[in-house]
Formats: sequence, structure tokens, C-alpha cells
Amino acid sequence: MNSFVFLWGLIWGGMYSGPYKWAGGFYNIFDRIHAVRAFLPILGFVLGVLYYFKLRYNNYNKEIPAYNRSGPFLLLLFYGLVGLVFFFLSPMPLEALYWAIAFLAPFTVVYCAFLAKNAYSSLKKVFEINFYLMVFFSLVIFFGPIKDIMLGAPNPRLYELPFSLGTQTANGVGRFGIVAAIVSLIRLWQKGIKKGFWYFMIFLISITNVIYSESRSALYGGLIALAFAGFLTGAFYGKKWRLLFYLPPVFYFFYLSAFKWRAGGEAEGLFNLSGREYTWGRVIETVMISPLTGFGFHADRLLLEGEHVHNAFLHAFIQAGFLGLIFFVASFFLTLIIIARVLLKYQRVYKGLKKVDNTFLEAIGVLVFLMARAFVESTSAFYGIDLLLFLPALAIVQNYKLFMEVQENESQKGASSGNRGGYRRF
Repeated sequence: MNSFVFLWGLIWGGMYSGPYKWAGGFYNIFDRIHAVRAFLPILGFVLGVLYYFKLRYNNYNKEIPAYNRSGPFLLLLFYGLVGLVFFFLSPMPLEALYWAIAFLAPFTVVYCAFLAKNAYSSLKKVFEINFYLMVFFSLVIFFGPIKDIMLGAPNPRLYELPFSLGTQTANGVGRFGIVAAIVSLIRLWQKGIKKGFWYFMIFLISITNVIYSESRSALYGGLIALAFAGFLTGAFYGKKWRLLFYLPPVFYFFYLSAFKWRAGGEAEGLFNLSGREYTWGRVIETVMISPLTGFGFHADRLLLEGEHVHNAFLHAFIQAGFLGLIFFVASFFLTLIIIARVLLKYQRVYKGLKKVDNTFLEAIGVLVFLMARAFVESTSAFYGIDLLLFLPALAIVQNYKLFMEVQENESQKGASSGNRGGYRRF
């Protein structure tokens, strides 16, 4: 278990860093630390590959559960491999190679988890790390710039992160808040206000961050995901009437943030793309020079004078061409199919029994949010926070059929050994 925590820490260690940290001068100790951090995902990739082969060797003659490593997870990996293979087409091949390896690094950790005896526990630990990192960033933002905005300061829409990490856009702040809110909501629903007061406070703080950041991608995706999470949790745990208490105020404050504040009370402002359509046109024009394979990872920053695509599918297109885009789109659609299929089956079987592990419901909520904003943000198309949130959640949902069978076996063992509840939660 500690090995997975260490490896996942290395993958996260490169966030808010990269080769660009070596281009400028080193003015303080943090500049040097952040420059060194750029190599942590590469180290995580190398150690992850070595650990994977070690696990395969140790388990060669042992029977281990056949976790599903194909499906959308494998398709997304193929997309990354296309970008890796054609890195030399980039105007800066070494930089493209760096970002391709960084993109593939988190896959090695999840594949290692599939070979572990306690695969679900390992994936849950990774998911838990993600959640508390979102809580940490949400608290930092709330007691920093958001508090000042609530007291009357102007909204800068760029927020300073601690330890000289840099600045975070409003969309990033919204992402922190929505993911923390989704997980907190589901745990609060299961535990109740008294036992889950800590999660209630996280939910309130996270939603406040989203509202005052005025991030439309977080607001729109958050509305879909929070409503979905509420109905989903109600379907499994019962007490759908709770939706009457939490959904209306959440919808109202999101309306206040998106329509009244951000859009200035005008409907056109709700659908303003903030110049994204211009960048999208440039992406299509550029990628047609090499439509089959694209130009490798980080192509948007290298070919569009630093512009960011803000669209997952076009981002995949410019980096890996039609070949990579096919894998990327197929991964998204297959993920939606799996979510629908699992929900239809297990919602009927476990409705109202509280035998569904929270992490499964939380993972679906996170996936729905990230995918809902894929048209205006580059969800999972490059090495970034979205990818690190997306992959563990996808691995959990994709393998939930097997996890549920393991859970049922645990329940039967508990019942036969005298456990009154007959069930041990993961």
C-alpha cells in the first residue's frame, strides 16, 4: 500500500512544474525546488514500470483476480502511446517527449494496482489522496482570495497558490471545489449531518469557492454532477426527499454566480466562449498539416503561441491526430456506457441496502463532472490535475463488477464466521 502512495506522490509531484521551470532564473529556494520537481513524474514512470514487472514476476504462479485492464482505460492509454510514438513531429521533440511520458506515468501506478492482491484498497487509497488534495487546495483558496472577495475585494480570477507554486485560474479553483463537494455530499448523505459534520463543512466551503470563482465550466459541469450524485446516492441509499433540501439552494447560488455575476444578467453571457472559438479554429487549421498523427504532446502551447485549447477532443486531435482522437473519443463513449450499465444493474440489486461502497458512487460523480466539461476544458487530454482525478475513478468504475463480487464474498465470509452484519465495508 505504501508503495502506491509513494508512486502516486511522485506523479503529483510534477504538478505546477515542467521543463519551463528551467528556462528562467532561480531567484529563491522555491524556484530550485519547483525546477527539480519537474522530473518527479518521469521518476514515477520509471519506478512504476519497474514495480509493475516486479509484481508480475511475484504473481506469476499465483492466482490473482483478473481485473479488467482493457476497455476505456486501455483506449486512453493507446491515445497516450500515439502521442509518445510521434513525439519527433513536434517543433520541440524533447519537450513533447517529456509531456508524453508525464501523461503515461499515472497509468503505470494504476496498472500496478491491478496486479496487487488488495487492488481495490490500493485504488481507494489513491482516490482518497486525490480527494484530500482537492480539500487542501479548496481550504487554501477559501481562507485566502475567496475570503477577501467575500469581504469586498475585486475578483482577480487568477489566484495565488501557496509555496510559490504559481497562479491558478478560476476554472481550476472551480474544479477543486466541485470534486471536493461531490465526494463530501455522498459521504454526508450516507453518514448524516451529525456523523458527517466535517464533510458538511467541506461541502459548504467548496461550493462557496465555486460560486465566488464564477467559473462557468465548473458551474455547468458541477450542476450536472451534483444533481447526478444526489439522485445516484438517493437511488442506492434511499431518502431521495433530501434532494428537496440541498438541490434548490445549490441551483440558486449557481444561478446567482453564473447568470447574475459572471454574465451580468444577460443570457448571452452564459454561452460566451471567452475566445475559445478562435483558438479552436486555429487548432483545426494547424492540425490539418499533419491530420493523421498530430504534433505530439504540448502541441497547443508550442504551435499556438502558448494558447490552451480548452476542448478535450480538439486537444487530443492536435496532439495525436485522427489516430489518437479515435482512441480518445472511444474511451469517453465506452466510459459512459459502462457507467449506465453498472448503474442499471447494481442500483436494482442493492437499492436501499447500503451495501455499495461509497468510493464507487464518488468515482462516478467525479467522472460525470470531468466529462461534462470536456467541451470547454481539456479533460484528460494531457498531464494535469484532470487526468490524475480521472484515471483512478475510471479504474474503480470499470472494475466494479469484480469489486462487487469480492465484496459479496467478504459478506458471506463474515456471515459464516458469526458477523451479525455479514458485511465488511472496504
